[in-house]
Amino acid sequence: MKTLSYEFSPPKISCNIFINPELFLSDLLIGYLKKFSSKICIITDLNIKNLYGDKLLHHLRHHKLETFLQTIIPGEESKSRHSKAKLEDFLTSNHFEKDSCLIALGGGVVSDLTGFLASTYLRSIPYISIPTTLLSAVDAAIGGKTAVNTVHGKNLIGAFHHPLSVFIDPDLILSSPLQELKNGLAEVFKYSLIFDLDFFNKLNSIKTLSDLNNELIVSIVEKSLQIKTEIIKKDPFDQNLRKILNFGHSLGHALETASNHRLSHGQAVVLGILSESFLSKELGFLTYNEFLQIYKAFENLAMIPTIPNDVQKNDLVNALLKDKKNRHGKIGVVILKSIGKTIGYPYTELFSLEQLETCIDYLLENFQECPFELSID
Repeated sequence: MKTLSYEFSPPKISCNIFINPELFLSDLLIGYLKKFSSKICIITDLNIKNLYGDKLLHHLRHHKLETFLQTIIPGEESKSRHSKAKLEDFLTSNHFEKDSCLIALGGGVVSDLTGFLASTYLRSIPYISIPTTLLSAVDAAIGGKTAVNTVHGKNLIGAFHHPLSVFIDPDLILSSPLQELKNGLAEVFKYSLIFDLDFFNKLNSIKTLSDLNNELIVSIVEKSLQIKTEIIKKDPFDQNLRKILNFGHSLGHALETASNHRLSHGQAVVLGILSESFLSKELGFLTYNEFLQIYKAFENLAMIPTIPNDVQKNDLVNALLKDKKNRHGKIGVVILKSIGKTIGYPYTELFSLEQLETCIDYLLENFQECPFELSID
């Protein structure tokens, strides 16, 4: 059993993270829930309900835990104020009180929505997370960032609310679709690029996604979360150092929004990482060889997607202008100093649209029509 934790104060916050095969439906989970919760609501999507949700519901009820289950439609469209309101009405009508607990069972959408719901219901109730995807395990389930999307952009309305515990079972992660594994690896590569060259080299040794097994999943999840928890402990509320976790996400979130989420979060982050690495090279930080290493890492694992042909430059510009990281009318972007390091304080550089035009053109010219041809000029 791999265990991690983070805590800070004020306010007093702590989160325990358990990583182990066969953790789903384990006695550890049952014992943990019995300690503090009188009523439980599992929140999941319809796909995960059929795979795992019903099993978890029956398992908890078998152990005399009063448990309910609510579902959302899979996809980013469900990460909305409307979905949250429906769930709030369910909790209210079924008399969930302060000693109740929510379980986020699923990927990033479920994790973000459930966490935000828990943060505001009765001015906050506890929740735990059981991620079923690699992306959720290394990103959404950890760190307390919760949110919903609006028509104007991604994650624009939310709150910090940390899970009490996270239970990560590699068996669930490995049973997810191939694209979900790629989505998660995008975030895993991000951690290596901003923090640890040796970790990047280890990831580069993965020749094919069929190499992924329980042992390797546990290893890369543990390393990713060691990096993330170290950053969170130093900057829990995203005021300085934690901003480096946004590497690849300024252009990435813009691509998600501009494509109406036809690009998944992981696909958009891959393109965001490539474009923001390109910008880092153009600014004279990354060398050409380092930039090429990053590109090849994604190319070798067939992780580079195409941008839908109807996404226009104005779509990207409009999405960038509504990014929550913007300040003083400029767009915040994390810049790599080298592989494994970002530039220092203030950790996010501010750019005008004119300064980012070359970066946007690079995206559209290289990944919309000819996604596997590399241009650096």
